[in-house]
Parts: sequence; structure tokens; C-alpha cells
Amino acid sequence: MASPILSQRTYRLTQIPHGTTVEEVEKSFPLDVRDTIERLSLARCADPTAAGEQVSTVTFKTEPSFLASLSYKFGSLLSALVENIHPKLSRVWIDAHFHGFTPLNNPTDETATVHIIALTGLGGKAFASWQCYDGSMWLRDHAPVDIPNCLISIYGYSSDVGNTDSISTLSEMAESFVLDLTNYAASGALGDKVVNQFALTEAGAYNIDARWL
Repeated sequence: MASPILSQRTYRLTQIPHGTTVEEVEKSFPLDVRDTIERLSLARCADPTAAGEQVSTVTFKTEPSFLASLSYKFGSLLSALVENIHPKLSRVWIDAHFHGFTPLNNPTDETATVHIIALTGLGGKAFASWQCYDGSMWLRDHAPVDIPNCLISIYGYSSDVGNTDSISTLSEMAESFVLDLTNYAASGALGDKVVNQFALTEAGAYNIDARWL
């Protein structure tokens, strides 16, 4: 899926402590760029080892100057880029690659949740491929309004296979996704029946021992 060419730039924040509010996330950025924030999401992290941590996506009108040198491959501690950040947010990590799972919302109805995981195609971008030309992101900004009981996550991976052995790379990507999805499901983010059926179907294809799924 091709990504539209936009002036907006979106980043992901992880390791946000439990109880942090949207306002606190906004205030973690320098004062001169806060007014350029167009959209911001804050959702619970699905990682069972994350102790209630949250994940945020932040879309700016244009790329903030202090993020121009951000390493795309690795990201950075936000505190290494922003002075006088609140100690509560000293461990927050910022990146732009969106690799792995990124939850985009908290469903309004926890007892009747529809789980949606969006996976972009080869050459696509985990977040930007789902953006509209006005800079909004369909899965983050629109779908939860129409489906209020849904839990939506995107899955990002290194999808550039232009200069690699595409056959082996595709196999590795598929196996990595299966393992990541299994771990994601183990966190309780997906229903047990769905997880069990998925595990039994996919375990044999990727030589995964179904006893631990």
C-alpha cells in the first residue's frame, strides 16, 4: 500500500508510565512545537511485561526541528532530545519506524471488543500507509468512532526487499510475524479461542511447537 506524500510527521512514544494523561504527553514536548500537534493517541500497551505502560502516536503539522536527526532505525530516549522533561517520563522512548505492534485506541466496551490488526504490504509503512491526504490516520482517527468497541493495532516490520533475497526474506518476515502475534495474543489482547485456532493452524507451517502456544 503506497503512502501519501504528506507534510505531517508522526512518531511513536513507548514506555509511557501507567496513569499518564494526554495532556502530560503533550507537555513532554518543547513549548514551541506543542501547537503543531494535530492528533495524538494514547492506548494501553499489550505487552504483559510492561506493567500497565501506555503507547502514544503523535502527529505534527511538520517535522519538529529537534527530531530531524532522530535515528529511524533505533529511535531515542525522549529525554535525550528534550530538556527539562518531567522525571515521570524520563524512560519514554520515541521512534518513527513503528516496528512491532502499536495499539491505537482503548475500546469503549471491554466486554465486546473486536480486535483489528492492520498489516501493510511490502514497501509500505506501518503508520503512514493508512494515512489520508489531510494527515489523519484512518485506523486511529476514524475507525474507532465508527466501531467504538474495537481494539485496533498496527504491525510494523522492515518491508524493503528491493535488494535482498526476496524468497528467504518473505519467509523470515512471515515467521517473525507469527511469533510476534503469538506473543501478542499471550498478553490477553486476543480472545483465547482465536489464539488457539491460529496457533494450531500456523504452528506446523513454521515448525513452532504447539505445546507452548
